[in-house]
Amino acid sequence: MPIEITTLTTAAIAAPSDDQEFCDVRRTCEGVHTVAGDDDSYYVIVTKVTHPETLRAFRGHIGAGEELGTVRKRIIDEVPR
Repeated sequence: MPIEITTLTTAAIAAPSDDQEFCDVRRTCEGVHTVAGDDDSYYVIVTKVTHPETLRAFRGHIGAGEELGTVRKRIIDEVPR
């Protein structure tokens, strides 16, 4: 049985302006989602951080099995509460 995913918000926009980015046709965008049956979690598609200095600065905050990623601020602001 397929997993039911609900998209709460993504970086995708219908018509980009000069200061906004447009995700490709497949909608492979940063975003926040929920999965049916898991009411305790948001599933977040992020852009993986690879900058060595940034990773060093965050090393005390990243636990086993975790990775550092970024999302545009507006994505977090748009998550329904």
